[in-house]
Amino acid sequence: SNGPVRAQRDKLETLGWEDAFDAALVTGELEAGKPDPRAFEAITGELGVDPADSVYVGDEVEADVRGATEAGLRAIQVLLEDGPEPDSRASAHVEQREIASALPDVLAALE
Repeated sequence: SNGPVRAQRDKLETLGWEDAFDAALVTGELEAGKPDPRAFEAITGELGVDPADSVYVGDEVEADVRGATEAGLRAIQVLLEDGPEPDSRASAHVEQREIASALPDVLAALE
């Protein structure tokens, strides 16, 4: 996340998600934030995965879609009700209100 470090870490703690992910990075703790490729390299490095084998899910066109694709990841753009139009650089798109139910199928289709 590009959000403030304390706020993002507090969200994970409040939701009880601190151990729910293999890795969780906040760009404020890193050398560079999104869309800088170093932010995406940090998470793929932390997970020990190749960017070409990775998919990034985000709603911001520049920070998430452009940043991820320029770093060699595929991107799934989360479409917000009042947000930007689908970006052609994204490998797939999913409506925010349907993300919990639709994302597993979207990810499976990318395999």
